[in-house]
Amino acid sequence: MNKFYYKRLLFFLLIFTFTLTVCEAQSFNRPRTNKLQRNVPKSPKRSRTIKIAEPRSSGKAKRKAEAVERQNKREYAKSVRANQKRSLEIQTPVVRERMKNNMKTANANYKNKRKMVASSGRKSGKKYSR
Repeated sequence: MNKFYYKRLLFFLLIFTFTLTVCEAQSFNRPRTNKLQRNVPKSPKRSRTIKIAEPRSSGKAKRKAEAVERQNKREYAKSVRANQKRSLEIQTPVVRERMKNNMKTANANYKNKRKMVASSGRKSGKKYSR
């Protein structure tokens, strides 16, 4: 019975020492951090934009309205060019030459003005360079 007692005691001591070494191997000292740093996420969360689906008929109507608007702009530009051409055609040759020269000087003045604005400031140059 005495041998059995020693074996049992030795068995518990062995188990106890192995468990302590395993526990010690897993423990380590972590650097202390502030509570604020702990709670702050590492990367900011993306905010998703929620798309609300509109009826197809309204989308189709919008696209159709945009197409009509583009067509109207084209037709207007075409009619303006035709009007300018017609107004030049009905003038006498002397007046026609004077009108052409006036258009050239006006275009040159506008171009120079744009260049001056563009050179005076970088942001304003981008704004008026179109």
